[in-house]
This record gives sequence, C-alpha cells and structure tokens, in this order.
Amino acid sequence: VGCGQDELIGMNVLRLLDEEGIRKVAEETGNRKKGRTSRYDLVFHRKDGEPRTAQLSSSPLWNEDGSYAGALSIIVDVTEQKHLEQALLESNVRLQQITDNMFDMVSLTDATGVYKYISPSVRKTLGYEPKDLLGKTIFDFVHPDDLGKVKEEIQKKSQTPGSSKIEYQYRHADGHYLWLEGASNPVLDDQGEIVGAVLSSHDVTERRIMEEELHKSEEGFRGIAERSFDALA
Repeated sequence: VGCGQDELIGMNVLRLLDEEGIRKVAEETGNRKKGRTSRYDLVFHRKDGEPRTAQLSSSPLWNEDGSYAGALSIIVDVTEQKHLEQALLESNVRLQQITDNMFDMVSLTDATGVYKYISPSVRKTLGYEPKDLLGKTIFDFVHPDDLGKVKEEIQKKSQTPGSSKIEYQYRHADGHYLWLEGASNPVLDDQGEIVGAVLSSHDVTERRIMEEELHKSEEGFRGIAERSFDALA
C-alpha cells in the first residue's frame, strides 16, 4: 500500500479503501463476529493513489470472555493476476465473436476425434445445433466411402504433425451428404504430444458437382472425337 510499518500501525484500514471497500469490510466484519472465516477481494488505494487488488483471508479473534476482539488477516496482492484474468476473458470474448461469425465451420476435437467445440456456423452448413455434435466424433458423420481415407489422414498426422487438407462427404442433419473441404492443425500439449486438433471446414458441394459435370462433358467429347477418328479411318 505504499506505507511503512510505522505508518500502518494504529491506522484504520478504512482509510485505504473506497466506499465499496468500506461496505465490504463492514459486511465481512459482521460475518466474523458470528464466528465465520472470510475470504474476499478488496481494492486498496496506495499512498500515491494507485489501486491494488488484494485477496483477504480473515479469521475472528476472541477475548477471554468470548467477545469479539478483531481479526487475523492474511492479505495477498493479486493485482497482476486480476489483470491477466481480465485480459484472458477479453481475449476469449473476441475469439468467441470471431468464431461465431465465421462462414467456415471451426471445431476443436480431442485426440480421438470427439468434438469439444464447434462454431455456430454448423447450423447454416449442416443443419445441426452445435450442442448436438458435442461428445460425438467426426467419424460418426463421415460417409462410409470416405471414412477410410479420413481415418488414414488423421492417423498419418498423429505420427507426423503438420497442417493437412482433405475433401470428404459429411452427413447433413436431414440425412443427405455434402462435400466438405477441411483443413486441420494439431493441438499439442507441453510435451509436444498431440492432444487434439483444430478443424476448419466449408461446403464445396457445388464445386464438386461442377467438376463432375465437366469431367462427364470431357469424357463425352473424347468419345465423340474417338468415334469420328474411327469413322475417318
């Protein structure tokens, strides 16, 4: 609090608090007089005016006749911890805002492919509510024809970590299948072991349909050309 021990001895602690702090101390003092141990946060104002957040753990002290004598308090400065917690909260809120408004589906799975998070964009693309997929695996919705290659790709990346991209068919909530293009990056723990993956996927069904139609057209033209050459020969 910016004061020396000599300055603090005999000082009323309320001088270091604002109105909210004074109210909190009065409330907790009432609890201690009932024999309760208190633990709460309090903002102290240093001698130079800087606010510091402290965590107090206070136990009641009693006179020999059983009357309330005061409190024994352990006070720990947690200002930096509170700043970090607030920064983390703000960062998480920003990240949530970004993922909630992305067109691509963003998901987080554990090492076995179980969904731990999936962005709200899954509603528009696949018709599911995010909560409907939590606890299920990505393999539960992959088309049987593509299940083998998806599992093979995941197995490969578990041995040689790195980003990857793959196209596969995925079941829509109404039962039909869409083509998705997915990119994944592994999530590593402190020891460098893979503990999950972050997936980003988007619908490429229309592109696949156009590619298939183009391929059929090319095959058709090739067949016409071959028959024409045969006729000329």
